[in-house]
Amino acid sequence: MADAPLHDLDTVDSTNTLAKRLAGNGTPDGTVVSARIQTAGRGRHARRWDSPAGNLHWSMVVRPRDDDPPVWSLSMVAALALHELVSRHATAPESVKIKWPNDVLVDGAKIAGILLESGDGPESGVGWVVVGIGLNITTPPAGDLPYPTTHLNAIARQPTDRDTVLPELTTAFRTARAAWRRDGLRGTREAMATLLAGLGGSVTIRVSDRPDGTIRGTFVGLDPNGHALVDTADGTRRRISAGDVLLGAPNAASTFPVG
Repeated sequence: MADAPLHDLDTVDSTNTLAKRLAGNGTPDGTVVSARIQTAGRGRHARRWDSPAGNLHWSMVVRPRDDDPPVWSLSMVAALALHELVSRHATAPESVKIKWPNDVLVDGAKIAGILLESGDGPESGVGWVVVGIGLNITTPPAGDLPYPTTHLNAIARQPTDRDTVLPELTTAFRTARAAWRRDGLRGTREAMATLLAGLGGSVTIRVSDRPDGTIRGTFVGLDPNGHALVDTADGTRRRISAGDVLLGAPNAASTFPVG
C-alpha cells in the first residue's frame, strides 16, 4: 500500500467519484485521490459537502481481504485516524472526541466528515471500498448549519496547511488500518470506546425502524459490533447500527446534523 498511486489534483467534481471510477478500473489497494477544490463534494445520504480551497478533500481505495473485519467498520478506522491526526495538532488534545458513528469533534464542534462507498467484487462480496474524508483545515463550512463547526487552524498549536496534512492523513489511515487488521473489530471498537463524545449523557438518535423515527435515552457505550447502546426511559437497552445523532437533552431548537 505504501507504493500505491497518489492522484493529487487541483480540481475535481468529487474525490470519491474519481476514486470509485479508478477502483472499478483495477487501481491497486491504497490508491489515494485528493484535490484542492471539489465542485460536487458529497457527505452521507448524498448531502452536499462544502469543499473550498485550503481544506483537505481525500479518498482512498481499500481492497478488502478475506480475513479482514467487516468492511463497514472502516468508518471507525477513518474516525480513529482523524482523531489521531487532529489530536496531534490540537492545543488541547483531550478536547478531541468521536461522536458515534464516525464524526470527529473538537469541543463539540465538527471538524471533518467521512463517507464510505463500495463496489462488488468480480465473483461475490465487496471488491473495493472508497473511504472519503473531508477535513476542515483553514475554513469552516459555509452556510447556516444546524451544528457548530471548526477547522484545524482554529484549534491547533500552530498553523498548518493542506499540503502538510495530506501525507499525515494518509499515514494515519494506513496505521489505523494496520491495527484494524491486526487487532480485529474488537480492538478497533475498544480503541473507539475510549474516545466517545457524550458517553453517559442524553442522546437522541434518528433511525428508520421506529414509528416516530427517533430513540431517546442515555448513551452507555458500544456493543461488540460497534453499535451504539442506548438505555431508554422504559428500561430497554437498544442496540443501534446506524442513525443521525443529537447529543444532549433535546429541546425545541434542537436539530439533527445534516452532513
